[in-house]
Amino acid sequence: MDTSINPRPSAIWVPAFLFSLVATGAFCVWAFGGSVIRSEGSLYSVCTLVFLGLGGISLYPCSGLPSPVRLALVFAVGFAVYAVIWSAFWLIFRSSFGETFGSFFGLTGMLLIMRKFLKLSRSPSLITLVALVFLWHTLGYNLGGFLHNSLMGHGHFDWSGLFDRGTTVTTVARLGWGFCYGLGMGLGLSQMIHLSRSR
Repeated sequence: MDTSINPRPSAIWVPAFLFSLVATGAFCVWAFGGSVIRSEGSLYSVCTLVFLGLGGISLYPCSGLPSPVRLALVFAVGFAVYAVIWSAFWLIFRSSFGETFGSFFGLTGMLLIMRKFLKLSRSPSLITLVALVFLWHTLGYNLGGFLHNSLMGHGHFDWSGLFDRGTTVTTVARLGWGFCYGLGMGLGLSQMIHLSRSR
């Protein structure tokens, strides 16, 4: 059977779930440390450090590499590029435009680095891989944003009554955003690595 077309579910979902836990851990900085870390730049930086330290290791089950060290280092460099580009677009535009284009160009930079230094196959093409990861990343990010806003009582759906008002609902909303974001991005990255390795 061609595993590049029909990958084992565990090859995709296990690293995706692990990455979602890493993202939730990163968003813990926002959920629990937002009142302590006052600077927006410092908050983003600490969140990014969590991804840099654990993101690559979480994707190891789909990598086919003998050791997680190389993947962890390459991912850290790639994610740092993604984070810088995304943050620049967000800080300049502070809108969905900034988030969307920052994500696209940031992911493109990250995948260029991962593809080169992990020596991934040239098939599928880079634009195909960027489209794949960007799709899952965007779905996860926006689903997380929808969940966050609904729990906070913003937008068309008000789910704030599901939890006690105050710290609890805010914490759950922020962690929920992190989990959804991480699951989406993890699915995209694990599929990207698996497809490239299978070729």
